[in-house]
Amino acid sequence: MSAFGNPEPNGKGGEGPQTDTVATSRSSTPSSQTACSDGCSDRSVAPLSWSSRHFSCNLGSILHDPRKTKREITEFFTRTWGYDFVENASVPDCPDLPEVELRHFGKFLRRTVPHHTRFLENQKRFPDGLGRRDEPSDSLHPDSVLQMFFDPNFNLRHPDTFRKVISISKDSTQDRLGSYLDMVEGALARQISSRSKTFFGAMESHDRLQEDLRRTARTVHLLRGRMSLLNRSLTEGPLTVVRLARRRHNLFRLLEKLHLVSTVLQTQPTIQLHLANSDFVGALDLITTTQEVLLQELPGVLGFRHLSLQLAEIERAIDQMMHEEFRHSVTRELNRPLSEGTALLDQERFSALALGLVRLRRFKLLEVIREEAEVSVKAAVKQTVVEAVSSLDLSEHKETVSSLPDQMRCLEFSPWLSLLDKSVRNLAVILGRIKRLGAILVEGFQMAAGIVPSEDALEGCVVVAGTPFGRDAEMEAILAKDECAKLTSDWLDLLHVCCDLCHERLAKLVTARAKDGFLERLKSNDFVAVWRLAEQFSAESHALCGRTSSALKASLQTQLARFVNKFDSEKRAKMSLALDNERWRVADVSDDFQTLVDHIEQHGFDKPFDSAQRHKANPHVVVAGSSFLLVSATMTLLRTLVDYCQCVADMPVLAADLFARILELLKFFNSRTCQLILGAGAIQLLGLKSITAKHLALSSRSLEFVLVHFAPVRVYFSSKLPSGRENLLVRLDQQRADYENHVSELKRKLVSIMEEQLRIQLQSYEIKAPTPSLVFRVLSRDMVKFHEAIADILPSERVAEMVFRVHAAFEENLSGRLQTLRLVCDGGPQQGLVDQDVSYYVNQIRAIPSLSQAQLDVAELCRRRPSDGRAGMS
Repeated sequence: MSAFGNPEPNGKGGEGPQTDTVATSRSSTPSSQTACSDGCSDRSVAPLSWSSRHFSCNLGSILHDPRKTKREITEFFTRTWGYDFVENASVPDCPDLPEVELRHFGKFLRRTVPHHTRFLENQKRFPDGLGRRDEPSDSLHPDSVLQMFFDPNFNLRHPDTFRKVISISKDSTQDRLGSYLDMVEGALARQISSRSKTFFGAMESHDRLQEDLRRTARTVHLLRGRMSLLNRSLTEGPLTVVRLARRRHNLFRLLEKLHLVSTVLQTQPTIQLHLANSDFVGALDLITTTQEVLLQELPGVLGFRHLSLQLAEIERAIDQMMHEEFRHSVTRELNRPLSEGTALLDQERFSALALGLVRLRRFKLLEVIREEAEVSVKAAVKQTVVEAVSSLDLSEHKETVSSLPDQMRCLEFSPWLSLLDKSVRNLAVILGRIKRLGAILVEGFQMAAGIVPSEDALEGCVVVAGTPFGRDAEMEAILAKDECAKLTSDWLDLLHVCCDLCHERLAKLVTARAKDGFLERLKSNDFVAVWRLAEQFSAESHALCGRTSSALKASLQTQLARFVNKFDSEKRAKMSLALDNERWRVADVSDDFQTLVDHIEQHGFDKPFDSAQRHKANPHVVVAGSSFLLVSATMTLLRTLVDYCQCVADMPVLAADLFARILELLKFFNSRTCQLILGAGAIQLLGLKSITAKHLALSSRSLEFVLVHFAPVRVYFSSKLPSGRENLLVRLDQQRADYENHVSELKRKLVSIMEEQLRIQLQSYEIKAPTPSLVFRVLSRDMVKFHEAIADILPSERVAEMVFRVHAAFEENLSGRLQTLRLVCDGGPQQGLVDQDVSYYVNQIRAIPSLSQAQLDVAELCRRRPSDGRAGMS
């Protein structure tokens, strides 16, 4: 069945299995089965194409249906196969496609049906085709002729072929063959007649082509004759010239080859001449050039077949000779007498050797310099030590002194310092020579790399003037620029190694001498001399190499720590001894101490102070317009501070350490002074009877003198302390506060002593004759002595303040005593006795400048309350 339900026209629609299912396509609707309006209802329409959508069962879609559960898919395999195997479902129409019906093709069918009808009629009339309708009946047809006659191998001489032809009936054979011949002739005639025009046109073209060929042959013959004439008249002469010129060129090339042969034959004598003139680079270039000539220009000359090997052997010999000469030249330059300075003896030969080794790319020359520098440095130091100890008399130490270091340890400081100084100078000379050698090498590296040598061949190393390399010399680049940069960097590293080696040898010299604690026992000036010598060599080596070595500094740092400990312990012991032996009396101030104080006031501790000889003594020292009476321990403290600051100026690396020790020293002085005076330790330690007001005043004034110098110390160390150690300045401020508190405590102590003494004396006071009473005589005397004790030590304003406070305490205590005695101010005899005592006291204390106008009224004292006690100053 077709898609429209009608049988196929040719009957093919019923072939194959048919299904009873109804097509679900849009064309299976009843409207699609209607006939055409123009009478074509009896003609069927071609069936639609078949697709998988026409099947009701699609196994793959069933098994992969996502809407089915696993159980439904499992039960699927237990069903019976058939039409109802699965549920039938029609494919829904696509909403995006329009509904297409047969009437939509009506216009097309009306236009094509007449032509199709006429085609079918002609097909029935001419079943064999329209092209053969005019052929005659006797035309040759392949089917009417036996096939063997069409065989390209047909031959009657062949037995089988002859037998087949003879086997044909004799009666009909001749007639059939004749008819075959007639048919062939007729066919040929028809073909010729149908193509006669073409055939005769080809014959005409053939004749015309033959005529053209004959004319062309005549023209070619004429042209060849003319060309032969031109060749004889114009070409043979110039070609002869060209041939002769080429021959001349070949002869010249042969002459050049002969000249090359002659030059190559002179190679070995020329090499010997270059070597005799120390032109190693020229000899090596000649060898290289000759080998290139043998390889490129004279490759087949049998006479030179062994020359290349000979040149290679000569190059190896030159290489070995240059290595030996280079080592010998370095040794000669470094080991010659150090008194000759840093100038090189034979710069030209050294530069020639260096360039030759670079030309051969033998870069071990830096290693040679390192080895020879190490030997030279060791030998120089050893020779210096031998010369220093040669003048020693070691007869007493033959058993204990056996080695050179032991002999060196027998030197005193001055000879040993001279030894160290000479070693430093000698090593500086060796480093200078090494630097000059390196300058030549670096300039050679730059020349070999095609770089114009600069004024600075390496960082921090100026090229030696007058080096043999010409500034304008042109040289083939035999080194890459990166190789030149690497060699220059290696040379800088080598120079740093040599500098470190010198520092290590000097460090060993210092360590060997310090083995028995020699450096620890030095005075500060002597150790500073050693330190300055090390600083000097460090600066010189930094100028030469551009880098600071640390071996010598590290060795001295160890000794420096020990020296500082010993220096500090000595200063602290000296300070402690000065305080323990201090009698707390006014010490004489020498002129040099006053000069020192003036120097500190003007310049601080920055500039060193050169102490002059001691002259006449003064009773006081003046600072910033104020006079100070001091004890000797205070002057010792200031001198100690100067020593510490001078040590810092000489060795700035010790700034933080020494400043911390200065803080400890100031703290020790403050605490020890407090123990001796306020704590009365001086009574037991020195056998003093008591701690008097004078002792307290001297102690206070000494502390104030130290306080004055806190500011210069702070200013000095603010610029000396390294970064990160500024917290030490905070500790200095704390020390200042402690000193100020100590001074305030001493002031209070002075007043409290007098107040206590007045209170004790007034407690025994009785109103009775005679007058003045003993109590008032003692009180008057104590007030005057108190003023005399502090008047020369403390400033006048402070003395007045303290005397005023003591006098006020006297009034307070006297008022309390009179109230205790129940004195009635009625003008009676008792008041008269008190008035006489008070008058005596006032007359005595008026000798004190600050109390010259003092007045006391007994009646007022009797009426005063204890809390209202104040001094009555007029």
